[in-house]
Amino acid sequence: MAMAERGGELNCKICQNIYTEPLTLPCGHNFCQVCIRKTLNEQDKTHFYTCPQCGKRFTARPSLQRNPALCQQVEQLRSAPPARSQVPCTYCADPSIAAITTCLQCEVSLCARHLAAHNSTLQHNFVSATNSLESQKCSIHDRLLAYYCPQDAACICTDCYLLGKHKGHQVDTLEEASRKKKEKLKSDHQNLVSKKKDTAATIQQLHKSLLTEAQKYKNVENQVIAILKELKERVEDLERNVLSEVSTQRSNVTKYYSNLILDLQQQVKEESLTICDIEKMLNMTDPLSVLQGPEKRENEERKAVPLIQDVDADLILGNLYRSLSAVLTYSPFTDVKK
Repeated sequence: MAMAERGGELNCKICQNIYTEPLTLPCGHNFCQVCIRKTLNEQDKTHFYTCPQCGKRFTARPSLQRNPALCQQVEQLRSAPPARSQVPCTYCADPSIAAITTCLQCEVSLCARHLAAHNSTLQHNFVSATNSLESQKCSIHDRLLAYYCPQDAACICTDCYLLGKHKGHQVDTLEEASRKKKEKLKSDHQNLVSKKKDTAATIQQLHKSLLTEAQKYKNVENQVIAILKELKERVEDLERNVLSEVSTQRSNVTKYYSNLILDLQQQVKEESLTICDIEKMLNMTDPLSVLQGPEKRENEERKAVPLIQDVDADLILGNLYRSLSAVLTYSPFTDVKK
């Protein structure tokens, strides 16, 4: 019994069998090497890693560690000899001879030789060899349990049925009740197997759906990246064009003003020379020299300074906004599949 309990502690929670080459997850739970690797391989499809026992989630595929102490326990359990029956044959003088069955009616345990000699003409009931028949007897009347009462869901003896609180109840023999329960268990088993199969199919379909949806979102991400990249390129092109136009206009205006300034500077120079000539004549004392000096033309035309319009910022910015609007209504935005 102790060995069975110990074996239960060494069972893999995936296959329910004793560990085979156990490996440990970071959360501390152990599984067969084949079982946990197969589980993680399935989880690779969704990159959603969890411990099959506690449900702890891992951000990446968890590393697996060998547990030497657990491996040693498993090896000891596997190499331990099976426990032998400690129930001796009632009729054998040698207590080391083990019984193979116990007769409920006679309350004796029998080895193979004495079982053959047992009175088989009586339809006695036999169970696995046991030292105690308490579990086979009624706790009230101390008689063997012979019937099953479905109404109270209890195993009862003959006195319970004929004289006790189960008197008048519909009962079945233990064999019949066992057969009925097995039929129900068989039906339940079939239903559970079917449900398990359906659930597994649903899980598989959900995994496929998850992969499909993940790919859809990946496609959307790629579309967004491509559209924004092209939008950025168009905005950069627009920036270069607008700044180039502004630079050209500025260069033209600068050139115009520079030429105009040069012309006016030349005019100032000429006027300065004329002023000098006039000042010389004003300082002359000889009337003849004054009269023979150069005359200033009264009707000499002077170059007028043209009016220069200010920079039309509204026009430039208006063109920029219209171009930006055209970029933002670029067709890929309307072509994105929803």
